[in-house]
Amino acid sequence: MDLVNIFAFFLTIFFQYIKILKRVGIKESLFILFQSRPLQISQVKSALLQEKTPSLRVNEFIPNCHYQHLKLSDGAKKLLATENAGGNSIISESMSFEVLKRIFGAKLIATEMEIEYKIPNVPITDYIVQVEGTKIGVSVTRSMKWPSTSKYTNLDAHKLLKRKLSGVIKSNTNLKKPYFEKQILHIWSPSANVTEILSQVWQNDITDYLKSNTFILITTAEKNADWIFWNIYQKKN
Repeated sequence: MDLVNIFAFFLTIFFQYIKILKRVGIKESLFILFQSRPLQISQVKSALLQEKTPSLRVNEFIPNCHYQHLKLSDGAKKLLATENAGGNSIISESMSFEVLKRIFGAKLIATEMEIEYKIPNVPITDYIVQVEGTKIGVSVTRSMKWPSTSKYTNLDAHKLLKRKLSGVIKSNTNLKKPYFEKQILHIWSPSANVTEILSQVWQNDITDYLKSNTFILITTAEKNADWIFWNIYQKKN
């Protein structure tokens, strides 16, 4: 096969790949992939909506611009504009919803401050979505380490997973009413290495009790996405 035919072959594959991305609802300026493949929407959605056991999925978030230039959904815009319970997580929560919107067609049902609890000052859920009639709570976290050059270890992953999964269980049991049927723990990861560590620790070291029936989504965002981790946020005038 000569060079011209080789080039034509790979060009054809590339355009087929872009068509697949468009079919799953990917808008310009942002690509969302599962394990370097186009999303297998039906399998992931089945794991989220139908499976009663814990599940973990890994995907990749690749923006080619700052979040202020992304064509965000109304739900993501609302989360950006709405006060939360404190901390510096407004961007990571907004982008979390955008990912779920584009993958599952999720609809924003309630923001953090719209969810009521029996007892104050306990772990809470960040927002609620609806996917094909099923209401799902979402808790968002970032697996970053300071300083950023520090090596991320199994111990770091274990501490994060234990704390956040325990928080999911406490939040579920403290709701004033049954707002949702299950939860997603959405973890933003700064590198493929950190994602692999989190996945292995969840698989091998986290108890079944903590896993419960929580669906874990680890999104690797190591390209052009520092603003997710450091909340580099500026409100538009």
